Amino acid sequence: MDIYNRKWIIENSKKVLEGYYEGITVRQLYYRLVSIGMTNDIQHYKRVVAATTDARWDGAISMEAFVDRERSMYGSTKAEEKTVEQEIKDAKETIKNWITAYGLERWSNQPNFVEVWVEKKALQGVLERPCMMNDVGLAPCKGYPSLTFLNKAKKRFEAAQMNGKEVIILYFGDYDPSGEDIPRSLKDNLARMGCEVEVERIALHPEQISLF
Repeated sequence: MDIYNRKWIIENSKKVLEGYYEGITVRQLYYRLVSIGMTNDIQHYKRVVAATTDARWDGAISMEAFVDRERSMYGSTKAEEKTVEQEIKDAKETIKNWITAYGLERWSNQPNFVEVWVEKKALQGVLERPCMMNDVGLAPCKGYPSLTFLNKAKKRFEAAQMNGKEVIILYFGDYDPSGEDIPRSLKDNLARMGCEVEVERIALHPEQISLF
């Protein structure tokens, strides 16, 4: 009997969501449920989508629990009424924030140019913060990256190489045929475009899987 019904999904989703304060994607939640036993197939993914959708409408799970990384707003409509005093206050706050946030570029005097590439976009939320804290670019591939995506990367890498940097891609992917092959594909296709880089696979490795 399949135990992964709506009740199981909601109970375990709540436990997973307790560990996230900024929200996760539904697909990211699904992979967390797979890691504790749920069957990994499209049918069970659809169950998670349906169950968490109903739970949000019912109030069992907060609407704020999830984020949508596939869709985003660009810009905003400014409609607040402001006085001259408020404008002056805002300007002072902007200058204060700029002074506080200013810092030297972490990688400016380093011999390497590093980017993190991840196979699954669902894991973007996990890696965003550490990458941001270390001033490292993050590239969610969504499987094999497109030629358009690779061409843009090639231009970044060539600019770095012109400045004497060694380009290193830190890769995170599944331990399956495509996840294992993507680092080779990245290196080979970039080389075919005339850009030689180092691709270092960080995860997943068999020994990492055996820990769980």
